[in-house]
Amino acid sequence: MTQEGMFGVMTCTASDDEIQWFLSKEVPLPDSEDARNGWELRRRDEVEGFKSQAHETLKDAGGEWGDNLRELIGNTTAVKFYPIYKLPTEGRWYKGRTLLLGDAAHAMPPHAGQGVSMAFEDAFLLARLLEKELSLGNAFKQFDDIRRPRVEEIANRSAGNAKMRRKTGPWGLWLKETGLWLFMQGAWAFGMDRWGSETQQMVYDIDEVSI
Repeated sequence: MTQEGMFGVMTCTASDDEIQWFLSKEVPLPDSEDARNGWELRRRDEVEGFKSQAHETLKDAGGEWGDNLRELIGNTTAVKFYPIYKLPTEGRWYKGRTLLLGDAAHAMPPHAGQGVSMAFEDAFLLARLLEKELSLGNAFKQFDDIRRPRVEEIANRSAGNAKMRRKTGPWGLWLKETGLWLFMQGAWAFGMDRWGSETQQMVYDIDEVSI
């Protein structure tokens, strides 16, 4: 974690010979009334100053880890900017013979890491409902009744995780880091569930859902 947002590093090939990194942070909405052109301008501005900003963000990172991060950024040849989009969970998912699944119905920020899982759950549930030989209208309504609470739950978790990416001051960063350290220590000592972890939210089998 940094004062600007969440910084992450990972390998992105099976042979571990290529590394990707990201800085997930909050940025202002574009001023342009044309959202597409506005984001293109924002993308250009963000990318042009991103490496220097990342160096500034990590200037106080000490030790070998800090040196490695600064070297990583310095050797980066391509920087991309990806704004995050989401859809309101209260939107309509079906009409007539058409049903939306996955991101088409409920795109959400990636901060819970469950976007693809939501799409798979949608598909598996729809397959089960169609096996019952219901009318499409009844199948779609039951799909909506079952899936919407689950999707809203995960979307709320994603929104909560996104708050960790917001810009903060030195004391705010200290509180986040200390809180995370305490949580991990408690989770290790007493078990994740006793410390209010939402891991059970992720242990979900669509085949066990009553239909």
